[in-house]
Amino acid sequence: MTDPVNSVGSRWTPEEDGLLRSLAAAGESAAAITKPLKRSEHAVRKRALRLKIKLSRFPPGPKAKGK
Repeated sequence: MTDPVNSVGSRWTPEEDGLLRSLAAAGESAAAITKPLKRSEHAVRKRALRLKIKLSRFPPGPKAKGK
């Protein structure tokens, strides 16, 4: 019999939560955070929502100049 909690994915560790917090604080987008955490964008967004972490919509970089 499989564990229903881990049948979809593995539990988040405190280290992963910390990495999510620091990458979000650095202005990284959910898409950019997926690679170091090795998790889907949906999983990153869901975890950030649960931990009340605000994610950037776009990766950090130069801002577009207005006309």
